[in-house]
Amino acid sequence: MCPLYLQTSIDNTAAECYFYLNCGANRYESPGAAQRAETEVRNAARAQIRRKNPVCFKHAFIKDRWRFSMLRVGIMAHPQKKLFREKLPELLELFKRSGIRVFFSGDIMEKSPHHFPEIKILPARDIPAYCDMIFSFGGDGTMLRTIQVVGDRQTPVLGVNLGGLGFLTEVTLEDFTPTFRDILDGKYHLEERLILEGRIEGQEKPMHALNEITIEKGRSTRVIEVAVEIDGKYFNDIVADGLIISTPTGSTGYSLSSNGPIVVPTSECLILNPICPHSLTNRPVIIPAQSKISA
Repeated sequence: MCPLYLQTSIDNTAAECYFYLNCGANRYESPGAAQRAETEVRNAARAQIRRKNPVCFKHAFIKDRWRFSMLRVGIMAHPQKKLFREKLPELLELFKRSGIRVFFSGDIMEKSPHHFPEIKILPARDIPAYCDMIFSFGGDGTMLRTIQVVGDRQTPVLGVNLGGLGFLTEVTLEDFTPTFRDILDGKYHLEERLILEGRIEGQEKPMHALNEITIEKGRSTRVIEVAVEIDGKYFNDIVADGLIISTPTGSTGYSLSSNGPIVVPTSECLILNPICPHSLTNRPVIIPAQSKISA
């Protein structure tokens, strides 16, 4: 089994997060300010780390003096959702009237019956770098895939529910127009959520997850043994069907189904939760968010 390394920060800073958009009171003022703010906060975070006093973005990034004008938005959606394809012309007209430039992921336009020569199509992985904000149209699955694409960038994301559970996507398509106008008027706030960055030994590209990263036995009928280290120190040998490393946001997902605790989503912690452990002593454990886990 290839070793898996997990951490929740870049260069030991509290930078691994995504911003979940809600109604509130903050807006940015000038193009590029978001990128400059990100750089300033990363530098501040590194300075704080050197003083052994970690800084969290929610205390530094969301400030009135760091505001931006939303000029470019990225659209990511479930390509099979008929409702989205039907509403697409109306959405584009809304963005056009507002002076917003729109970037679409290529998979959306492949499924659309309409042709819009004025819009910019990009690979999904490139959208976060070009956009001030991303709208995710679909369900929770679409939202989770969007966050995987955003990765460690600080691009705010708003989920728009097109039916289904919508646990992470509270805005409906019917409510999108007034919500969008509220955003333009600065009537929103940014809610920070922790994400995971995982690396598999031998692979350069990291993976990102909003809910959890899971090590599991696959098709085998036997339990597996997972040797876990936290911050380079031995923690435990877990004999089970697998191991869930969950964020607070993911505590109500797969981890909860495996008898894990419910954690306030904005908390700064991680959950280590064995799946059907062989030993009664292997129970869910909550650890600091800054921990680096090797398994």
